[in-house]
Amino acid sequence: MRFSEVATLPFNMHVPDFIAEMVPFSTFDEWRALEPQDQSDLLSAGWIIYQSNTIFIETDLVTPACIEVIRSRQDNSVGPEMARSMAQAMTDEGYHTLLAVLTCDAVRANRQLPLFP
Repeated sequence: MRFSEVATLPFNMHVPDFIAEMVPFSTFDEWRALEPQDQSDLLSAGWIIYQSNTIFIETDLVTPACIEVIRSRQDNSVGPEMARSMAQAMTDEGYHTLLAVLTCDAVRANRQLPLFP
C-alpha cells in the first residue's frame, strides 16, 4: 500500500482515537459527566496532541542529532557503521513522522475537528 492510499482506508467512527485511561483526568467525576460526543472530541484532541509531540521530537531532536553524527563522519569522528546507522534511523523516523502526520489528518477529517496543534 502506498502512503497516498492511506486516506482511502475505512475509518471506524465507533472506536475512540485515544485510550481514555491515558487521559490524566479520566477518573474525575467531571469527565464522567461529559456527553459521549464531548469525551470523544477530547480523546481525538488528545491523540492529535500526542502525535504532534511525537512529530516535534522526531523533527526537532532525533533528526538533527542523526544529522550531526552523519556530518561527523566527514572528519572521521565516527565510523562508517555509525553513520549508516544514523542514516537508517533518519529514514525510519521520516516514515514514522509521515505516519503521524497522516493519522492526525485522518482524525481531523473524519471527526470534522478544527485545525489545532
